[in-house]
Amino acid sequence: MTGERWERVKELVAAALELDGAAREALLAGEVDAEIRAEARSLLAAEDPAFLPLPGAMPAAIGPYRIVRELGRGGMGAVYLGERTGGDFEQAVAIKLIKRGMDTDAILGRFREERRLQARLNHPNIVRLLDGGVTESGLPYFVMEYVDGQALDEYCSALDLRARLGLFLTVCDAVDFAHRNLILHRDLKAANVLVDREGRPKLLDFGIAKALDSETGLTQVGWRALTPEVASPEQMAGGPLTTASDVYSLGKLLGKLDGGAAGDLGLIVARATAGAVEERYATAALLREDLARYLAGEPVRARAGGVVYRARKFVRRRWKSVAVAAVVGGALLFTGGTAIREGRRAERRFKEVRQLANSLLFELHDAIAPLEGSTEARALVVGKAIRYLDQLASEAGDDADLQRELAQSYLKLGQVQGSYFEANLGQVGDAHASFAKAVVLLEGVAKRQPLEVMVKAELAQALLRLATTENAGGRPEEALRLCERALGLLWMPHWRAQLGKGMAHFGRAEAYLRLGRKAESTAAREEAISIFAGLVAKDPANREPLRLLANASRRLGTEAGVARALEADEKLAALAPKDTPAKLNVAADHSYLGALAMRAGKFAVAERELGLALGVLRAHCAADVKDVRARGSLVHNLLLAGQVEVKLGRAGAAREMVREAERAAEGLKGEAVEELRKARGELGG
Repeated sequence: MTGERWERVKELVAAALELDGAAREALLAGEVDAEIRAEARSLLAAEDPAFLPLPGAMPAAIGPYRIVRELGRGGMGAVYLGERTGGDFEQAVAIKLIKRGMDTDAILGRFREERRLQARLNHPNIVRLLDGGVTESGLPYFVMEYVDGQALDEYCSALDLRARLGLFLTVCDAVDFAHRNLILHRDLKAANVLVDREGRPKLLDFGIAKALDSETGLTQVGWRALTPEVASPEQMAGGPLTTASDVYSLGKLLGKLDGGAAGDLGLIVARATAGAVEERYATAALLREDLARYLAGEPVRARAGGVVYRARKFVRRRWKSVAVAAVVGGALLFTGGTAIREGRRAERRFKEVRQLANSLLFELHDAIAPLEGSTEARALVVGKAIRYLDQLASEAGDDADLQRELAQSYLKLGQVQGSYFEANLGQVGDAHASFAKAVVLLEGVAKRQPLEVMVKAELAQALLRLATTENAGGRPEEALRLCERALGLLWMPHWRAQLGKGMAHFGRAEAYLRLGRKAESTAAREEAISIFAGLVAKDPANREPLRLLANASRRLGTEAGVARALEADEKLAALAPKDTPAKLNVAADHSYLGALAMRAGKFAVAERELGLALGVLRAHCAADVKDVRARGSLVHNLLLAGQVEVKLGRAGAAREMVREAERAAEGLKGEAVEELRKARGELGG
């Protein structure tokens, strides 16, 4: 047997070792070369350790990670639970390590492809790639987010049907995200969807994924890495794959969760798993949409229903208001008339609730936003409005206007949850999810209305908001990608488009700074400042560009930049004396000036500037304990002031600053807590 054919044997055995029973037999039976098939069967029967040695003793460490225990293993290698304990933080991770004997060119290529594809996917319901490398012995590994959870089918065993389908909708969202990033998963099964302890599904294992834009042929003819129970007919036959192939697997997964339900749900499963590609849902988004229609009691596209079917669905959705006694035989005509009258009433109610939701969101919310202590109230108002709009959206179908309103609602909600620029509840992960929902809604509208300029501008706004949470979450590469995408949408001359361009350059500056590319960060920030300054010059009374000019100037980190920010923020505060965010930005400017003075050895100046900042922050945090952003700033400024006290020879005052910071930091997480930990030692707190 030639070397090339021997490599094929090893690859086939590696894939077979990941399977058992009927799945393994189906894989072997698919090998067209009888000699290779026979050799693989022989080796699998013998489980020859010289051919495919399994890892010996569990390694003590892989790269900078201490190994805790083995999570599982397959033909290519093993997955371990690891901990990173070095540096200033601890983190539990899952580490996938290729085993010795699997270092053929094709398998190493597959492994590297999995790592590359995983890095392209940044979604709250897809396991994140965190790190990667090569061990001292030359074995590649990559490090993923660790999910402590159950397989989807196990988790769903204790849930009712509606809750199961709700989780499945989220899985469809994750798959659709992968497809929009030109990646097929090709192995969508219950074991590859884990539900964590908070009930969030996470899609994992892109080991046999395929990039739709890739020219590499990692899956060779004669070896089709797959799971037969969920693989589409074209995947089993080794034919070309599309997004409809993943839809087939999703349909199989849905069939495991539906409890054998018939009717419309059964029709949805049947359409998703149709043998002919053209008879299936073309995308995961279309499958999700039809399932959402089923949950809302609306007609589903899987059934080619006529007037009677749609009327029946209408009655079921609004049975309390319609109150139809029976729909049989000759009563159908009566029912149709009743449905029309009730439909008109429902339409009036729809408009009234829609007006109420928008009043809550864009009138009441905006009225209380500038007030001291309003963070919790803002969250309550926006959350209530979202519930109204979510309910309406489930009834509105493809109503583009309502979807745009809902997207703006999610943007408002994200700002309250964890915005970079506003008072917020510190829920950055929730903010990320809200901004992501807004992006998905607006992308759908933009596809249906490709010539609508304002939709593009709104989508750009949502992308930029999402970018702020990517930066805050330590994912600057993704933030950079979102900012570049937003810039491509903002070609129109309207002042808001120019404002968006400035925000995009600001986001790029933050991403470059986190990537250590300081020159590019400064250039992008100066571009943002130039745009904002131009808008302020054209309309000095427009507060939005003035606020952004202050933010961008402050982040330059120079005395001149912060002085310019202070001038702009004082103008904003003068224009709106009761505007709490404006007052907090003035405090931030004094904080920056204090830090710069301290670095320059001007400790008296630093004491004065930090005192001005602390005066504002103490008063605000006493009035609004829910504003996590402001409390973090208070902790930071107290610790800076403590350092100044040390420099001025007042150790007792420094320790008191640390104690006050400890009280302010109660319940906080992240940077403020880490800064406090360091200060305890440095300042003797």
